[in-house]
Amino acid sequence: MNNIPALQEPLPILGMGMVVLGFILLLLLLTVRNKTKVDPLFYVFAEFSFTCMVGLTNALEQDGFISGFMGFYLKMGEPHLSTAYAVMMSYWEGVVHFSLFLIIIHRMFKGKSYRSLGLLWAGSSIAHQIVLIPGVVIGKYGSNIRPAFWRNVPFFLVPFWAAYLLFSRPREMPIVTADKISVEQKKRSAVSTC
Repeated sequence: MNNIPALQEPLPILGMGMVVLGFILLLLLLTVRNKTKVDPLFYVFAEFSFTCMVGLTNALEQDGFISGFMGFYLKMGEPHLSTAYAVMMSYWEGVVHFSLFLIIIHRMFKGKSYRSLGLLWAGSSIAHQIVLIPGVVIGKYGSNIRPAFWRNVPFFLVPFWAAYLLFSRPREMPIVTADKISVEQKKRSAVSTC
């Protein structure tokens, strides 16, 4: 696609990015179509895990470990992704967020709670977008914002929605039986009487 003249413009680059993300979402829908009930956050975590790998690819290319994957997109789509903050953000997404997504999706399909892990991701994602978006707008690349930059808006808003859904779920509280409480109280009263 790097050699197709029609795709050298910023607007088609945004369009291609949205088509790829739409295609990933379609694959996800087809993958879990036989499941009776799928948490809507599954689609968020799975889609975002794909973007984490794109971010990690960017970071590895910026540091010279790989080459030929992101150069065109950085030049024509989002040149701000080559800044030091964006590279570190890409490593964070590619390592920490991707690991969180794998653990969350695993826990989701095992029927275990993932509320705390999901909130950790939402807070982390919101925090780095709050720094990135204004930084790009008022920084060095503010006069050269390309349409592909606006792809960040859903990546900023979706974590708020996910956090809202996760906060509306009950907390993960350990189940402590009366026998365990009684034993613990006896230990404490024995220590205090000594």
